[in-house]
Amino acid sequence: MKAPLSIRVCPARRMQLLRRLSPALFQQSFSSLSHHVAAALVADHHPPGELGRLVREYEQCSATVLRCQLPIEHIPCPARKVDTSSPESGSVLIVHALDCGQAGVKKTIGSGFAIRPRPGSSDEDTMVLTCAHTLEEIAQIASSHSKSNGNKDVYSRSGSWVISEVDGQFAMEPLRSVLSAVRHADILLLSAGRLPLRTLPVSPFPATVGSTVYAHFVSAERPESDHPWFPWVGGTWRTWMPCTVTGYKDRRGRVAQTGTYDELTQMMFYPAPPPGSSGGPIVNECGTVVGVTLGSMRDYGQSSHQGWGVPAQDIYEMFTLLES
Repeated sequence: MKAPLSIRVCPARRMQLLRRLSPALFQQSFSSLSHHVAAALVADHHPPGELGRLVREYEQCSATVLRCQLPIEHIPCPARKVDTSSPESGSVLIVHALDCGQAGVKKTIGSGFAIRPRPGSSDEDTMVLTCAHTLEEIAQIASSHSKSNGNKDVYSRSGSWVISEVDGQFAMEPLRSVLSAVRHADILLLSAGRLPLRTLPVSPFPATVGSTVYAHFVSAERPESDHPWFPWVGGTWRTWMPCTVTGYKDRRGRVAQTGTYDELTQMMFYPAPPPGSSGGPIVNECGTVVGVTLGSMRDYGQSSHQGWGVPAQDIYEMFTLLES
């Protein structure tokens, strides 16, 4: 087996002070999920080394344009609209885990959501969109573990799962493959088999600065807040948090404006999301996805963190352009 790949983080992401969920924090905060993951690693539900295969596919499939189209649902029909007042979210958790022997089981966690391309049928695998940095982080852990222990088979006990609620029941299924990725946008498209997940509408039109959006927040414990939080999978809590879009930046970190030819690389919003929310959807008041959460950030000279993500227009880079 080949040695683990070493994945470099995009330099543009270092322009601000960023905060993401570390594997150590996962171990401490998401104890209930850790139990499910540990049990899955010793089960016979998937072939050994699945995580290593996904990492290799991530390298190979980045910038792949799929032979299908993603519909533009700027104003979705009532049946497709995301209801941010409902306890049902349409979101999932994505967990990557690696058994490092005496060093213990290392894990990273993120959020995600299912999308429905066109043409689509019930026979096709469910597509789940998430962030790429949690896969990059577990690959870096595997690379470091392999170098320090001389273990070339570091992925022998590993796996990646999509965790969701199906008909109100906890469901944990292995991820099948990497379909595509946009590395500069830190987004990743995965196949989840034929898992019956609700798909969310997507629009490439960005939310305007100052408008209200709703970001799907995840927390390991119920926050002390007047805003309603709902119990979710694996002992976690979730909510659609009302947020204000505070601005956009281009790939060089310069202020960018909507309605112009500016490149909208980063989408900022307030308040900042908790750890575990990366990869989750951001929807506008029409109930359609207009962004993907990536974490929190603090510009130099700023005292507080705010949320940051990417506009949903970057999702369309993985699909064939719609015909006019």
